[in-house]
Amino acid sequence: MILNPMSNLEIFTVAVGLVIALNLVLAIKRWVKFHGTDSPAKEIGDSSQKSLYAANTQKLKVMVVDDSATVRKVVSRLLTKHGYDVLAEPNGEAALTDLVEFSPDLVFLDIEMPQMDGYELAKRITSSQGTRPIPIVMLSSSSDSARQHKSTSELPVISGSDSQSILKTAREYLPAS
Repeated sequence: MILNPMSNLEIFTVAVGLVIALNLVLAIKRWVKFHGTDSPAKEIGDSSQKSLYAANTQKLKVMVVDDSATVRKVVSRLLTKHGYDVLAEPNGEAALTDLVEFSPDLVFLDIEMPQMDGYELAKRITSSQGTRPIPIVMLSSSSDSARQHKSTSELPVISGSDSQSILKTAREYLPAS
């Protein structure tokens, strides 16, 4: 049996096809990581339109913004474990960048962050023309600090280290569907 060797053009065509396939796989992985689902089928349009998924199967989305990696990880795992789709951001700029695309149903913000504190971020979120009204809850690093900030803010403030308060708050703002 004699095999015909591949021409340079055929080799190049196969290589290009493999590169395109690899890039497609990587793009799908990034999409799944960001959106938390294995199916990118959504309707295009404003955020008031429903996705193609049934409303009772869609996870409620929560954004957690905190400069502490530990707090982000603990709160994200807690909420994910209880059925929420969570996007954790390390600062206000990153949160604003992903806010419209992720379209959270609730946002937990750390009060004290470098560059942009939680109150400034909350003001930018509520004044953003590209977002629907989103409930915002401030996270404080201690219960004493939470009490102090609660008295000076219209936004609810809870301790970021109190998992029961975080879950209770999430359930108040995002009742099970």
